[in-house]
Amino acid sequence: MKCAVTGSFDPITVGHIEVICEAKKLFDTVVVLMLVNEQKECFFSVEQRLKFIQLCTKDIGVEVAFYKGYTADYCKQNNIKTIVRGVRNQRDYNYEMEMAQFNKTRGDVDTIFVYAKRFKEVSSTRVREQIINNKFSNDLPKEILDSEEFKKIVE
Repeated sequence: MKCAVTGSFDPITVGHIEVICEAKKLFDTVVVLMLVNEQKECFFSVEQRLKFIQLCTKDIGVEVAFYKGYTADYCKQNNIKTIVRGVRNQRDYNYEMEMAQFNKTRGDVDTIFVYAKRFKEVSSTRVREQIINNKFSNDLPKEILDSEEFKKIVE
């Protein structure tokens, strides 16, 4: 079976990696699908985010893709029946339930929620703030921190 782990991944965090690894336990094929919303201003470019995702997932055995449009449409076009999303708290759950209902209605795609066990406090927003303040933590995967691409960005 095949699933998609979706997000803007701006940037990918250790929390995202946890969700991807959990999805890999449940599905034969996992597509890490970076969604591009041109109305949303991102900190990192599409190319940078894709590169970071590839760096962080190269040893996990997943596919990496990006899509400009609705998740449900991508899933229908690529014969994906399930989306896996991470939730950290009730607020995440409420938001994700709305998205799950939309994806079910639009594309008959189911959503599985994975509860964040170790990285409940990690968020891309917090990581971006750390980057802006030049204070890095373990929220950002080592593969990114060690990459030449990231070092150029923060110089």
